[in-house]
Amino acid sequence: MKNLKKLSALLLAFALIAGFIAPVAVYANGQTGSITITTTSKLTVKGKTFDVYKILDITKSADNSAMAYVVPTELRETYNTVFGLGVDVNATDFDEAKFNKDVLDKIEPMTPEQVREMAEQIIATGGLTPIANKTATEDTLKFEDLELGYYIVKDVSDVNEKDSALSAVMVDTTNTDLTITLKGDKPTIEKKINGDEDSDGVKNGLVDSDEVAIGDMVPYVITTAIPDHEFYREYGKFIIQDKMSKGLTFDKSTLKVFIGDEINPKELGKDYTLETENLKDGVTFQVKILNVKSYDKDTVVKLTYSARLNEEAAIGEVGNPNGIRLIYSNDPDWTSDGTPGSNEPEGITPWDRVITYVTELKIIKTDGDIPTKVLANAEFKLTGTRLNTVLVEKSGFTENPKGTYYKLIDGTYTETAPTPQTKDKYASTTVKYTQEYTLEKTIVASDATITGISDDDGIVRFVGLAAGTYTLDELKAPNGYNMLSKPIIFTIKAELPAKVTTDEKCTWSGTYKIGQDGDVKVLALDKVNNITEGLELEVKNFSGTVLPETGGMGTTILYVIGSLLAIGAAVVLVTRKVVSNK
Repeated sequence: MKNLKKLSALLLAFALIAGFIAPVAVYANGQTGSITITTTSKLTVKGKTFDVYKILDITKSADNSAMAYVVPTELRETYNTVFGLGVDVNATDFDEAKFNKDVLDKIEPMTPEQVREMAEQIIATGGLTPIANKTATEDTLKFEDLELGYYIVKDVSDVNEKDSALSAVMVDTTNTDLTITLKGDKPTIEKKINGDEDSDGVKNGLVDSDEVAIGDMVPYVITTAIPDHEFYREYGKFIIQDKMSKGLTFDKSTLKVFIGDEINPKELGKDYTLETENLKDGVTFQVKILNVKSYDKDTVVKLTYSARLNEEAAIGEVGNPNGIRLIYSNDPDWTSDGTPGSNEPEGITPWDRVITYVTELKIIKTDGDIPTKVLANAEFKLTGTRLNTVLVEKSGFTENPKGTYYKLIDGTYTETAPTPQTKDKYASTTVKYTQEYTLEKTIVASDATITGISDDDGIVRFVGLAAGTYTLDELKAPNGYNMLSKPIIFTIKAELPAKVTTDEKCTWSGTYKIGQDGDVKVLALDKVNNITEGLELEVKNFSGTVLPETGGMGTTILYVIGSLLAIGAAVVLVTRKVVSNK
């Protein structure tokens, strides 16, 4: 009974380590017992598969007042080999009582790791097969009608490349109906945009989405924690992977890694590694934390870094997603064979995403009298509070015998052919040119100015704008048309999704007014295949002589001159009448 109590104490003291593997004592006054495995806050039993092995029997006295562990006959040779007892278990003079005592004496002083190794060796011999195997369909799993004895419960779930972890079971009680709890940890990871440090000028903390201009930096914060690795022989995988869309460019010089200390970043090469090439699944870069077992569980791991929104960014409502995931060790029993790149089983968290949005302003230049007629070669100047890198369409002229343009001596071009009367205005009467349009990247600072020229479709696009206020001035009207007399003032707004899970969209809107005192009107949406790419406005030019505005000083002058002319006409008429009467 003394050995039995000691062994029971051993079971209670060890968080035995299943595989993790856990020895469990089942005994009481009845003839059978049960083992129930329950879920924890981080690990669920549901979907897991467990094997149950019986490695020691229990014998009782006739009056049930005493019990003792004994080695099952079929496992004698196994224990003899595992513990190196050197006993001939088949000899006629085999001393069963002494053998049982020797086995128990070996088990009692064991550490949790030693008990675990013993259990694995027993199973590895092949002489021990599970007496029960079950897969949980709910949050608890119960093995019933177990004979009294000492059991090992082993988690045999297939978790490689799944967001799951193998678990140890802990002995909570030694009653007949024994309940054990999963022991293990499934880490999580979270990605946010640092809304206090992005370029929109609003301090809104850690967010799932933001809007910036092309060329702006997007600052990220990644948070995870060191998992419970107490019963892991090795913990070789704790890899943070980032996947950026093509509109984002990772700036590795901004990367900082903090582990348990948000002031002093860890050292590259010593505490973590960084890889940016030859990665699978579209991964942009990955950070591997080294020496995971040297950190206590729940130690916070934090990464900060930035990416620049580049000229390949998706424009409009769809945005530019960026995802993070964690690859982690999930098999406590695994041991490296010493070969670099050993195939350690791993769990993988789902991608956690954030999205950055950007928009464009499309100007359509048309004839004010003929709405269907578009006008090329109108030059505009855009000044804004949130400009950074903007893509604008630029035009140029290239010498081409099949061209339709001629170059004038003042440096401008015309499609009007020279005549004998006008040839002196032409740089050449025989050399022809074609007009070409290109999308050109202009890098400017905030509150700066950029220019663009309408193409043959009357369109000029200012691509890569963030929410903000912009002013559009016409610098040059197409030949034969009058320039706008007042600037157009735009206000662009973005309604961002508060939570990003998949491909949430941003709602862009805007207003405009002509001149500071003009009426505020709503901008139209520029849609392609029912997807909003930006905002648009039709800007009209009129041909002919510029006349004073109605109601202004000019009309007053016209009225006065008209009156004087009328009076003068009357005087002439009266004078003529008087003269004729004479």
